[in-house]
Amino acid sequence: MAQPSIFWWQKYGTLAQMAQAAVALLGFVAILFQINEIRSNNRAASARQVFLGFTDLAFKNPKFSAPDYDAIKVEARRFGIAVPEGDFTLGKPEISKE
Repeated sequence: MAQPSIFWWQKYGTLAQMAQAAVALLGFVAILFQINEIRSNNRAASARQVFLGFTDLAFKNPKFSAPDYDAIKVEARRFGIAVPEGDFTLGKPEISKE
């Protein structure tokens, strides 16, 4: 006797089962997206708190918010700490030719 032919969807389940699996997969992807967004928001909130802490300290202690780099270099040399020549406050060396 010949085997009755079955349709492809009968092999994998009914249309309702396939739709349910698709919705479950979509829900899982949405959960992963939410976890990623929560992680990103927590990172931004932590950075904001650190920045606000530094800003608060700068307002409470204004003498430390703009330090005198020349005085720091003199003190460092006095204690024998190697300090490069030039002005490195802006991130690029400006070496004087004196």
